[in-house]
Amino acid sequence: MCLSKELAEMKEHKLYRKIRSRTVLVFFVCLIGIGGAAYHICQLSAQTQKEQARYTARAASRRIEAQINKYLVVADILKKLVEDGYEIGPDEFQNMSKFMMDDGGVIEGIEYAPDGIVEEVYPEGTNRAAIGLNFFEREEGEEVA
Repeated sequence: MCLSKELAEMKEHKLYRKIRSRTVLVFFVCLIGIGGAAYHICQLSAQTQKEQARYTARAASRRIEAQINKYLVVADILKKLVEDGYEIGPDEFQNMSKFMMDDGGVIEGIEYAPDGIVEEVYPEGTNRAAIGLNFFEREEGEEVA
């Protein structure tokens, strides 16, 4: 009887060790699986952030390019008018300048300078000092204008 009791205890001990070893094995497998999933999620998150940054940069670049093109078109129109000898009076200049000014404050002032001498400015208040300025004679003319 003693032997069967020892056998039962041995079987119970083996079963306990077997359950414990499988539990530890399952724990580590789960730990590795969760770690791998967390790493994959972090990689996806980083990739998504990079894509969002690229999209934002491209969108900003397109907006800036469109704004620059708008300013260039306006400048080309004025240049063509001056080159064709069209005389722009003070009232016409003021009306055209109001139309061309932007809301973003990028353009601070518009000068009408046929033959390089500023005849009209818009808005007048802060840019009045530029009237009469000859761009061909003064290097600092651009700064004053």
